[in-house]
Amino acid sequence: MLNDEAFAAFLNGFVAAFHAPSIRVMWKWQRPFHAAEFAAFVDALVEKTPLVKPVDLAAQWDADLVAEEARVTR
Repeated sequence: MLNDEAFAAFLNGFVAAFHAPSIRVMWKWQRPFHAAEFAAFVDALVEKTPLVKPVDLAAQWDADLVAEEARVTR
């Protein structure tokens, strides 16, 4: 069992993931394998979580890496 603080931290990360369309698709595929009560809980979270435009993570990684490397003094 998680304490309230640990559960809140888990929930924040869990909900943040559902902003992404790809995670919602994954949930739809996995949903049948979960208990009805848990599925309803997650469905409610998904329903109230706004979608965001997908991000090109590889491009973001490259940009962040370039910015970080620029901070290195030679």
